[in-house]
Amino acid sequence: ATLPDSATAFPGETRFSLAALLEPARDVGGDLYDFFMLDRDRLFFVIGDVSGKGLPASLFMVVAKALSKSIALRGGEDIARIVAQANEELARENPEMLFVTGVYGILDAASGEVALCNAGHDAPRRIATDGSVATLPEADGPPLCVLDGFEYPVQRYRLSAGESLCLLTDGVTEAMDEQGALYGHDRLDALLAQQGGAAPANIVWAIREDVRKFVGTAEASDDLTLLVLRYNGP
Repeated sequence: ATLPDSATAFPGETRFSLAALLEPARDVGGDLYDFFMLDRDRLFFVIGDVSGKGLPASLFMVVAKALSKSIALRGGEDIARIVAQANEELARENPEMLFVTGVYGILDAASGEVALCNAGHDAPRRIATDGSVATLPEADGPPLCVLDGFEYPVQRYRLSAGESLCLLTDGVTEAMDEQGALYGHDRLDALLAQQGGAAPANIVWAIREDVRKFVGTAEASDDLTLLVLRYNGP
């Protein structure tokens, strides 16, 4: 599936900055990210991880990404409604009985307000300008395709100018070194604490390099996917 390029996606946009990366493992995987404007002020963004590996997961990822975009663009007023509808429509197109974890969000670039739904996914990090890192609440809903008709709660935040959100898949925290040790959340948070106010592209690069250094010669067993969004102010 074609992934948008954050460097060219928003020409002339100064209210937010965004960077994303998807490094596939050796096996074809099912990670995804996407972002696009819903209107002049509202940015939709998503990061997700399809269960399983190989072609079925990869194909389901393409369907999940396309469905999410089409649902958001045809009436993306409410993030909970977008996620509930994606849950319903994906379940109908799921012969392999896969599921998708994900964080779906809308940033209002005029105010810094963010609305998030977390469907069974790793909790995003919020990075303040002074480098303090807060882990947002754990998933408050199941992965998509697990529970029909589930109403996903919405987490609401207001970002100050210079604050960032870091979204990731478990290919980051569960990356293993040669001895089988995991990269882990503590190491990630310590790294993020050094990134206060940094540009999203620099944060993405720092995480990728640190994970690579940690993993060494071990082979990646999962896709590594990151999306960092910084609010610059209205």
